[in-house]
Amino acid sequence: MKLFLDDIRNEPSGYVLVRSFEDCIFELGTKDYDTVSLDYSLGERFTGLDVLKWMVRNNKFPKSLNIHSTHSYGRSEMAYYIHTHFPKGYLFTMGAAK
Repeated sequence: MKLFLDDIRNEPSGYVLVRSFEDCIFELGTKDYDTVSLDYSLGERFTGLDVLKWMVRNNKFPKSLNIHSTHSYGRSEMAYYIHTHFPKGYLFTMGAAK
């Protein structure tokens, strides 16, 4: 299963769409997703970075993680967080979800 978090964009074919931090962590906490694609800016107080922090606290690391955000600062912060807090050698991608 594939999960796509974005407050504006529509999901690519084959993805389950969630629009908020709360909906995203609900999905991640109740279902097993192989692929997760995250936006940074969600138009609310939480961001895609908060989802990454939740993943670490709850030991939920999808097989495939993508950052599709166009927010340059947020994208960089998310990449840095993955490098410093996810399991050593964890690979992720940045760009449009596929």
